[in-house]
Amino acid sequence: MEIYPVDQSDVDDKHRRTARWRHKNIYRWDPIVKAWSRSDLHALTYRWRDVITDFDSDWRMYEHVTHLGFWA
Repeated sequence: MEIYPVDQSDVDDKHRRTARWRHKNIYRWDPIVKAWSRSDLHALTYRWRDVITDFDSDWRMYEHVTHLGFWA
């Protein structure tokens, strides 16, 4: 999975943070897909945080997602 950071084009230069795209292998998709299919935002947020918290100290930069796509 590729994770792209939030679009910061509307943020003043002095407040922008350097964020790079990340690559992550996810082996447990079932809970994420089930939460998404039920529109269960609470469960989806919990599962997403579980995925991104191992991005070291910058994981919070990827906490808010505007788009999530599934394909096989």
